[in-house]
Amino acid sequence: MSEVQTASERITEEVTSWPGVTAGPGRRGEFAFKVGGRELGHLHGDRSAHFGFPKAVWRELREQGRIEPHPVFPDAEGPAAGGSSTTATSATSSSCCASTTTAQSRVDLVMPPS
Repeated sequence: MSEVQTASERITEEVTSWPGVTAGPGRRGEFAFKVGGRELGHLHGDRSAHFGFPKAVWRELREQGRIEPHPVFPDAEGPAAGGSSTTATSATSSSCCASTTTAQSRVDLVMPPS
C-alpha cells in the first residue's frame, strides 16, 4: 500500500528537485525554499503556501483562480498565497525560472489546472 503525500510533502519534493534549491526552517517559523540565500517561498505546514511569481505569471495564475494575493501584500502582483480553500494548496514558485513557459510548466507539476 502506498502512502498519500501531504501537500507540503509534495511541494517540498518538487521544489527541492530544482537545481540549487535548499529547504529548511525560515526566520519566522515557516518552512522556506531558497536559492543562493534568496527565498523563493515558504510553507505554513499544509495550511498555506506563499511564493513569489513573475508579474505576468502571477496575473495568469490569479485569473485562473489558482492563487490568491499574499495576505501581507494584498495589492501587489507577484507575492502569492495558496491554501486549503483554493486549488493553490500545492502552489510552487517560479521565481527561479528563466522564462514564463518554464515557470508555468513548473507550477503545473504540483498545481495542475482544475
